[in-house]
This record gives sequence, C-alpha cells and structure tokens, in this order.
Amino acid sequence: MTIHFKNLNEISGIFYFLISSVLITLSADDFNLLIPCFMICILYGIFLECFKTALFCLPGVILLVLLNPLFNHTGNTPLFYVNDNPYTLEALIVGIRYGMIMLSLIIWFQASFRVLNLNRVFHLLSKILPTTALMLTMIYKSTNDINARREEVSSCQKSFLKPQKGVIKKIKLLSAELLAVSQNALEGSVIKGISMSSRGFELKGKTSVYKIKLKRDDYIFICISLVLLLFYFIGVAKPVFICVFLLLPAIYQIKEEIKWHFLQSKI
Repeated sequence: MTIHFKNLNEISGIFYFLISSVLITLSADDFNLLIPCFMICILYGIFLECFKTALFCLPGVILLVLLNPLFNHTGNTPLFYVNDNPYTLEALIVGIRYGMIMLSLIIWFQASFRVLNLNRVFHLLSKILPTTALMLTMIYKSTNDINARREEVSSCQKSFLKPQKGVIKKIKLLSAELLAVSQNALEGSVIKGISMSSRGFELKGKTSVYKIKLKRDDYIFICISLVLLLFYFIGVAKPVFICVFLLLPAIYQIKEEIKWHFLQSKI
C-alpha cells in the first residue's frame, strides 16, 4: 500500500486487497506464514500512519487472547487450573495466532482505505449494486458531516455557555450535542435521498460519465499477482511467495520512484 498504488485501477486494487486478506486469514495455522504477514502489515501501518484503529482495538484483542484458554481447554501442557479446568499453553498460542490475525486485518483494511480511491470504488460498485453503493456513499459522506457538525456545536456551547461542573450537567450538555448532531444527520440523509430520487436514480437508460479502463500497469500487476498465487498454492516456499505478494504495492512504489527519478534526470 503506497501512494503510487492509487494510480492503478480500482479493479486491480480491490482484487489485490481481497486476495491478500484471504491469504492473511489462511496464514493463521502456520507461524512461518503468520509472522511475516504480521510484520509486513506493521510496516505498512507505520508507513501509512494507520495504527490508531489497531491501538484502539489492542486491549480487546489482548483480552480475547487471555480468555481463549478459559473456554478452549485443548492441549497437553497445562499452565495452571481455573475451577479444575486446565489453562493450556496450546490454547494460549491459538489465541495469540488469532489475535495477530485480527490486528493484521485491522491494519490491512485501514491501509486499504488510505490507498484506494473510495469514490471510484463506489462508482464501480454502483454498476453492480446501485442501492448499496448509494447507501455506502451516504454513510461515508454523513460520517464527515457529523464530525464537522459536532465540532461546530461543541464550539457554540463553549462560546455561549459557562463551563459546567458536575457529571449530570455534563451529561445533559452531551445529550443536547448528540441530539443536535443526530437531527442534522437525519435531515441531511432525507434531503440526499429525495435529491437522488429527483435526479432519476435507478431509472433505465441513464448514462455514466466516468468509464473504467484497465491500463498496461493493471494487466501486468494482475498477471504477476496470479503467478505468485499459483506458486503459493503449489506449496513450494510459501513464506517467500506470500511475502512477495504482500510487498507488491511497495515494489510498485519503488518502480514508480525509479521511473520518476529517471525522467527527472532527462530534464
């Protein structure tokens, strides 16, 4: 996941991220695959600065890892006993594996949202599921509107109201803020729905301005991905091929940077 990866078509991006997510999930049963996938996801998270969601979910993931042996008692190496039930090392290792998978997928999807152009993705989805695409577009737009409206309401409260002390008064202020923001969001959703209906949404024979076209880089990228997947599923040197597959965006970034410096040297 890199900046230049946005230059590829959304079909290539969606294809890559779906396949890579499946491969990361399948790596849970083998630490030789799981550890490289986890490290690569962390590197992408550092590069794209998308660790906030993973850090927010980290306490819950750690809790699930620690609670897993309390419900899953399989294993031959008990560490201690809880109500005569063994807390086994094997069950703890299984919990660690799935915890790493959860964090990897959280970072991976967060990075994909940074890289993919959501407007183009929604446009692609509108050809297949127009109602779903419209709903997702409205949710995505409404989220930004709600955050902006919340900051505006909070600023107004701080300007016109005195600082409130006490838990009950603060709860009342937060409730009023939530009510104002919710009312604005619902009203905006209704207006957007009526507007789309007035513009002829889902009418037959409507035309589209933007047309999706695959470029040479898209075909090359998809072919290389398919070749790497073929070698991966053959079963020879799986860690190598899954690492190369997950590093394809970084390789594409390096290729574009070299191309850019080469063009600059000619000027």
